[in-house]
Amino acid sequence: MRNKLMITGLVSLCFILGCSSEKNITIKKNNNGDVQTTSAQSNKIPPGQCRIAGTIISVDSTLDKYSSKDPCSIHPCKAVVRVDSIIGYGSSFPPLKQGSSIKMYFYFTLGPTTKDLFPNLNSFYPGLNTGDSFTGNISVRLTLNSNDKLKQYAIYDYKKIN
Repeated sequence: MRNKLMITGLVSLCFILGCSSEKNITIKKNNNGDVQTTSAQSNKIPPGQCRIAGTIISVDSTLDKYSSKDPCSIHPCKAVVRVDSIIGYGSSFPPLKQGSSIKMYFYFTLGPTTKDLFPNLNSFYPGLNTGDSFTGNISVRLTLNSNDKLKQYAIYDYKKIN
């Protein structure tokens, strides 16, 4: 029985590690403002995440009122993002449709990050506004609302595309 359990665990681990996807890409904006991808570098995408190139369609300027020290009470954290291209998927991420618009929560806000706002953060972000393009890994979590399951997309880090 113990051997079966160990074999099942080993097979599961191999499956999870083998399902992450890699793509060799470079992303840039052309003169028309469209995002283009071309081959270049390789980065693994963690399980449960999807790497996209996206454009901010609109920013929800509503600030959270939980605490005056909460970063989302100082800068907006929610935006509608157009999925310009899907760079790749980590294992167990639900499929996205290129060209779709999704509501996204930015954990480190849409404003520029600073040491005052995030004293323990090692990476800093320039902030994003309507019309800005970026690449980043997004995650999704399912929550229940009164009618059905609701997908909530979130992003921890991004790179702004100039």
